[in-house]
Amino acid sequence: MVVVAGKASEIYAGQREQITQAFADAADVSLESVIITFLTTVTEEAAAERRRLGRFHRRLAGETTTIEAKIFMPDQASADAAEALMPTDASDVQALPAFSGLEVTAFEVQAIPKWAPEYAEIVICAIGMTLACILVCVGARCWAAKQRRTEKAAYTGCCSNGCCSFLAVKIWASGELFACIFFVFCLGVMYARAAGLANVIDQLVGVFLQLSISEVPFLQEFQEQLPEGVVGTIEQYKHLVPQLPVALLIPGLLAVICLLSAALCPCGKCHVGRYGCTKCLIMLNNLLLIISFIFYTIFAVVAIILEFAPPRIQEPVDKVKSMCQVIPAEVNQLVADNLAAIQQLSATGQDISELSDKLGTIEALAGLVDTGCDCVLGIFTEFQMLFLPGALCMIACIFAIYINNALCCSAGCCKSNQKAIKDAEDKKAGGVQLSTISGTDAQYVAP
Repeated sequence: MVVVAGKASEIYAGQREQITQAFADAADVSLESVIITFLTTVTEEAAAERRRLGRFHRRLAGETTTIEAKIFMPDQASADAAEALMPTDASDVQALPAFSGLEVTAFEVQAIPKWAPEYAEIVICAIGMTLACILVCVGARCWAAKQRRTEKAAYTGCCSNGCCSFLAVKIWASGELFACIFFVFCLGVMYARAAGLANVIDQLVGVFLQLSISEVPFLQEFQEQLPEGVVGTIEQYKHLVPQLPVALLIPGLLAVICLLSAALCPCGKCHVGRYGCTKCLIMLNNLLLIISFIFYTIFAVVAIILEFAPPRIQEPVDKVKSMCQVIPAEVNQLVADNLAAIQQLSATGQDISELSDKLGTIEALAGLVDTGCDCVLGIFTEFQMLFLPGALCMIACIFAIYINNALCCSAGCCKSNQKAIKDAEDKKAGGVQLSTISGTDAQYVAP
């Protein structure tokens, strides 16, 4: 981006071509790879003066021209090389022959890298959850061994009195609680990043509704092709779009509630040894976790497909992206050039009221096109942002399924803890009681 003093109309076609060629030569690409616009901007003081005197009343001081060149490179390595070849400051740009006669006041280069999935974070998280599975299993084994020593019992098997036995239920329940906490963290990341997608969709819906009620003549054909009632339906439910981040959490939150209930249920004193409620919650949890896994997989897979799809799928995606880059730039430049022409007519004393009204309508439409294209490009970007939380939620589901079924195994699956049931019944009965006392000559016989 280069900012020069003066109006865009003062930069003639020949010099514009030279500036475009200078950017192409600096990046070592063809002219077709450069999209450039020359748009007039005004200072706040000049804008206030324009509002006071009328838009086309006179030439304003404080006007500058923003020259924005978007240069598309074939790969990341070429982009890095092009960035290194670019001028470093405004003085370097001023020295270029293409900017002869112009006063360069600002210069900035911004490189937008190709999206790279956050594989490192996902691998670290997967390793962490694998270690957590091992630690919970080791903890269950040690706890069961401690219980065996207390009861002075010999080890008879993993499911009998080992790490997957009734003795380790509370350890696996603690693991279930940890899975619940980790899942909540992943959902928090999803919520934070989904806010951007909701904002983009909300803006896109707003643009669609404005286009549907626009009075621009050539939009009438578009409006006539809209299905009857679709605009009213969108208007009716538009207020729900900002709630999209909350909606994305629903499958995970249901699973979290069940995980928490299954973790706390074995710690209670009701139905001791049977774990009936726990097992019901575990079965429901398996269903909810599978649904959540499929749901959050969609976001991770869509992001990968949109970026690394096969050519048959990638071609229309790239076409949409390129149109949304090129069309707004061309429309904005066309509007700016026509605005400059109308100002020239105004300077010669011509009546421009009708032309200015029409151009105002077109300018508003160009703004909608610009916003709409930004939103379309934003959707691709926001889906990329959802790749990491989607993958994290997938890992959370896998970890929770492992812990959930291990808890089911330690709770006896289809069996119950007869020893715990008997101990609870004896405790409820108050222990051993004397039922009969009889005897002769002060001799008592125990019952």
